[in-house]
Amino acid sequence: GFHNAPRLYGDTTVRTPIRITGIKSGFRAAGEELAFGAYDGITGLWLQPYRGARDHGALGLVQGVGKGLGGFVLKDLAAIFGPIAYTMKGVHKEMGKGKQPMGFVRRSRMVQGAQDYKTLDDVKRRDMDGVAERAWRVVTDVMSEMEGVQKEGWRKKMAFRKESRRLVREGKFESVGSAAVALERWKMGRSMADGRGAVQGEGEGRIGEVQ
Repeated sequence: GFHNAPRLYGDTTVRTPIRITGIKSGFRAAGEELAFGAYDGITGLWLQPYRGARDHGALGLVQGVGKGLGGFVLKDLAAIFGPIAYTMKGVHKEMGKGKQPMGFVRRSRMVQGAQDYKTLDDVKRRDMDGVAERAWRVVTDVMSEMEGVQKEGWRKKMAFRKESRRLVREGKFESVGSAAVALERWKMGRSMADGRGAVQGEGEGRIGEVQ
């Protein structure tokens, strides 16, 4: 839609939208789209040329002017139509919650996983055990970090909770790989998400790819 259209011509300032799971997240996404869409569209008129000239000289200045004008149109259109779409998507997700047999799906996947595991040979079974062990280590590290934060004062506890909730809303804790990257950033004293709300290394999300 209009929100992601600026990516087509190389605009790297497009914000990652909130993952909509229900009416509450739909309203939140709608509010942010309205506010940030208009803000980014207007400020991009001078920020894009400035950044282009700073990084690539005269050619970057020309490209920045084009990106700024394009963003002014597309991001403002997203700010107008996006809130309606996000709200409707939130309502649709909320109405479908009671119809999703998530408990049955989880049990079916567990049974299927156990059956698939039994069919593996010894080498592949050892490899899978190693993958599971590394994944569980990430889970226990997250739990240990949460327990440690509880003892370090209310400011750090609130900061950790805020960061965690933000990443959960955006779907960044859905895989072991992205959770491991977020935890490592936190231990280094950095934000668990980058400036645009996306976990660095997000593409590492498959459990089998945990290093």
